Amino acid sequence: MRAAIRELTAGGKAQAAIVCGRNRLLEEELRRYYNGDSHISVLGFIDRIDELMGLASCIVTKPGGLTLSEAICAGIPIVLYRPVPGQERNNALYLQNKQAAVVCRTSSELLTAMTGILELPSLRLHLQSAVRKLRQENSSDRICLDILRQLNIMEEVSETPIPV
Repeated sequence: MRAAIRELTAGGKAQAAIVCGRNRLLEEELRRYYNGDSHISVLGFIDRIDELMGLASCIVTKPGGLTLSEAICAGIPIVLYRPVPGQERNNALYLQNKQAAVVCRTSSELLTAMTGILELPSLRLHLQSAVRKLRQENSSDRICLDILRQLNIMEEVSETPIPV
């Protein structure tokens, strides 16, 4: 993966932001590895990942639910790298079937996918369109209401606001 990032950013063709979260050892290791490369930023935990996604042409990530939800909200193309069996694999298959993500199992597949997204506007637009179709308006409100209904702790709520 390191070689793929180097190749993608060589000569200023692209910029990469690597977010390590709370993994300080990985952050330090990658800072040393990419030291002096002005096209690659290594970051630790950041509170405003939505702002970073808003600047991005795409995201490369593991298919965890929270990051995927944020990427879908941001409407950016998704590249999933080496999903593990279980929920991550199911998430990857779902998004791949919806044509909203590219799933890569090797670094060469990753490089090919990233190059395609960065150099082929039609591919990037196709993925963005598929991702945007997955967005649900007021999804957090709908989830909360569904949970409350299943817990039987509230009466059925009308969708029409009550005048005050």
